[in-house]
Amino acid sequence: MATRGGAGVAMAAWSILYARAVTTFLLLFLLRFLQAQTFSFPFQQPEKCDNNQYFDISALSCVPCGANQSQDARGTSCVCLPGFQMISNNGGPAIICKKCPENMKGVTEDGWNCISCPSGLTAEGKCHCPTGHILDSNSGKWLLTRRIFLVDAVSGRENDLGSQPRVIRVATQISLSVHL
Repeated sequence: MATRGGAGVAMAAWSILYARAVTTFLLLFLLRFLQAQTFSFPFQQPEKCDNNQYFDISALSCVPCGANQSQDARGTSCVCLPGFQMISNNGGPAIICKKCPENMKGVTEDGWNCISCPSGLTAEGKCHCPTGHILDSNSGKWLLTRRIFLVDAVSGRENDLGSQPRVIRVATQISLSVHL
């Protein structure tokens, strides 16, 4: 009986030792595994980007704009510098800007076309628009108006642009209706 009891005690001791060894191994393994999964990156704020950078929300960092570009008003993309028109826009720095000709230094509100500006340019490279006027970019002349309406040539619906002076581009599919 003494042998049987001694074997039981030895087996219990072995079982406790084995359990402790397995527990220690698992703890060490899990700690290493958890450490391998942790990572960090520097925290940057959008307002900390320079004028020639934009804040890339996918990378959470400031990224340089391309040639002839600066950050947009929100700081989350790039726009063409004054005197440059947009040729292509795929977001972020993936825009292509081309210098406007000497006789057409201004750009339309959307930035896609160069136009001449009879009253000079703003700091942003847009045409200076006298109060109560709009610039017909097809003729290059100022039109006096109180309210501006764009009329869809297909549906006939009006879109009231309000009384704010704007520089607009008159497209072939939209007619301009001025209500005096």
